[in-house]
This record gives sequence, structure tokens and C-alpha cells, in this order.
Amino acid sequence: MASKTSRLPGRHLVVVILACVVITTGCQSKPKRYNLRGQVVAKDAAANTLTVKHDDIPGFMSAMTMAYPVKDAGSLQVVEPGDIITAVVVTANQGMDYWLENVRVVDRSGRQPARTNTSPPDSR
Repeated sequence: MASKTSRLPGRHLVVVILACVVITTGCQSKPKRYNLRGQVVAKDAAANTLTVKHDDIPGFMSAMTMAYPVKDAGSLQVVEPGDIITAVVVTANQGMDYWLENVRVVDRSGRQPARTNTSPPDSR
């Protein structure tokens, strides 16, 4: 017959494992959202990113220029360098993952015009 003391380490192990699961689950925070306003500097449709020169994002970061992933590929189709946009920066995994959502163009007046070659052909 096994004594009660020989079963205790197994019970303690179960309690420790359960405590670790609860603690780990509690550390996974919900995604946070921050409002962004800035000017698109570059667009990389292949990588689904926008590089934005943005204003301060209160509670998140100072004004700077950085690339952001955009999960909605449709947003990339309507945005061009020079556009002023608003968007929501979503952060997850304690800020290790981030992306833009709800990208909206609010001013297109800074768009870079398409470059066309208007000089006459070289007649050499």
C-alpha cells in the first residue's frame, strides 16, 4: 500500500502546471489600438506594407517614419505615396506584432504626379 506522502509530489506538480498555465494565459494581453495620422512615404504592394511619416501616437510612440504591415490588401490599392492617411495601429504580443487597420485617405493633394518623359527624342 502506498503512503500518502508518495502521492503528494504528483499533486504538487499538477498544481504547479495549472498555475503556470493560468499565469501564461493571463500575460497574453488583448490587442491594443492607437489612432495614426501621417503621410505615406512609400508603398510596397508585394510585401503589403506602407511606410508612413506619422505624427505622435499618444500612449504608443513619438512621431517618426516607419514601415507598417497592412493586413487588408484592398487598402493598399487606394493609397499612394504623398497621401495623408488616418489608420489604426494594432499591437499584439506586448507590442511585438503590429499592423495597420482601417486605412483611410483624407488628403490626396500631396500625391506624386506620374513621371512622364516630355523631352524630345535624341536625334543623334
